Amino acid sequence: MKPVPLSNPEGEVKAYHCGKCEKIHYEKEYAENCCLCNTCKKELDKNENWQCETCRDKAHMEYRITVLGQAEDITDSDYSGPVFIEDSHDRYFGDIGEAIEHYLDEDEDAWPEWCFAVEVKKFSMDIWDAINSHCEDEHHEDFIDQMDDMDELQQFWEKWVTKQKGVSWWPDESKKINLLKLIK
Repeated sequence: MKPVPLSNPEGEVKAYHCGKCEKIHYEKEYAENCCLCNTCKKELDKNENWQCETCRDKAHMEYRITVLGQAEDITDSDYSGPVFIEDSHDRYFGDIGEAIEHYLDEDEDAWPEWCFAVEVKKFSMDIWDAINSHCEDEHHEDFIDQMDDMDELQQFWEKWVTKQKGVSWWPDESKKINLLKLIK
């Protein structure tokens, strides 16, 4: 893109704006390349940033191949928890059997080759850190030293946290299972 120089009243160029989107850059080179893919230099569509869709998809695929290649190959007999399948919907299943059952109803071309184990994360939070952070942000120095019954709060908090049943599921990309072998 042809950058447009922006000058101060004395005529000294202080910045540039992109000739296409008019974003302001302090460096001429950034304004020249503002609306170009940083990989292939193709002109970007209005809704794209830094990379065109083709290069972004290629980079994502290369990344996924690297992650898959580095993951430990485990079997269904080694793992019995929830699984994650990265496809157009990024799906979680309660276990491998549930995933297989889902894909048996799909066209064979849609069957994923791999799934990842899932890390099940329970609620936890350090109440002391939360209060300390709040006091540092909202009160004067050493305010926390004026607080009473912190041990009592800590005991209550630990008991309350153990009662929480909610969990979050996160892909564990260090462990993969060949789902296609199990389906066929």
